Amino acid sequence: MTVRLHQNRQDTRWHLAACYCLSCAPLSFDELPPTLGTHLLCEGRIGITQDGQTQQTWPVLISPTIIETTRRTHVTYHTAQEVPE
Repeated sequence: MTVRLHQNRQDTRWHLAACYCLSCAPLSFDELPPTLGTHLLCEGRIGITQDGQTQQTWPVLISPTIIETTRRTHVTYHTAQEVPE
């Protein structure tokens, strides 16, 4: 799965902008319309995390690999089980 994440300048959290299957995923931001803010294009597997106390589950991106970023500085992220906010 390939995902595009977006972060506005004033935000501290990343927002899911789009999800792509392998056959329709863009290879770079050159294939997408220009937008404001910082974007990450990442590949990874989708997994499920569960909170046992609340009995809630949610999807997470496992072992994300950054394909491209619009940020001009170094991008740090955790390779745990989800892309950090």
